[in-house]
This record gives sequence, structure tokens and C-alpha cells, in this order.
Amino acid sequence: GGYCLQFWAIPSEQDSKIVQAAPDIGSACREITGKEPEFLEESWGPEADHAVLKWLVPGTTYVFQVMAFNASGKGDWSDPSK
Repeated sequence: GGYCLQFWAIPSEQDSKIVQAAPDIGSACREITGKEPEFLEESWGPEADHAVLKWLVPGTTYVFQVMAFNASGKGDWSDPSK
């Protein structure tokens, strides 16, 4: 078991404000970027309580979702971060 992560990168400050004000963050990200979130191939084990993402670009807003998985399968994606 463990955790997976997917994200959208929102490079524009104006688009970032639109996303943060939206009632449905995921839909706003899809509309602004024109694509589904990017899925990280890396996953973290069940003991993980944080992750360090060293590739983030300063000045870019990121919206993340997390999903847990185990031997029974995958869970639902979390609500997108604000």
C-alpha cells in the first residue's frame, strides 16, 4: 500500500487567482490548462507522511491530488488542494 500523486501546474498569476476562487478546483484546472492532471510515476509507502518535490518551479501555482492504494486496489483521488 501507499500513496500516489497527480498535479496541475498553473503558471500564470491571473489563472492561479481564477483557480483558487473556483468552487470546483479540478474543473477550473482542466479548463485553464486544457488537460488532465499529470501523474507522478513515483509512489510513497504507507509510512510516508510527507514528500519532497524538488522540481517545482518558483512562481508557478501547483494543484495536487493524492490517492491511497493497497492490495485491494486504488482509492478515490482527494479533493484538489487549494
